[in-house]
Amino acid sequence: ELAASVDAGVDRLTALVTNLLDMTRIRAGAVDLELRAVQVDEVVHRAALGVAHRGVRIDVSLGDDLPPA
Repeated sequence: ELAASVDAGVDRLTALVTNLLDMTRIRAGAVDLELRAVQVDEVVHRAALGVAHRGVRIDVSLGDDLPPA
């Protein structure tokens, strides 16, 4: 149980450091961003998947007529 807890903590810290490094690259202009319109439900779905693996339950209700963001 302790090893599983440590492993989960390492995964969270790795994701955090990766996000911080990505943000630093973006701010430094070292990454070319490709901006495009996306459907809101696509973004919400990806965000929900990011926390669902931690045992968090998310119920989402979106309108059918949302414009792309």
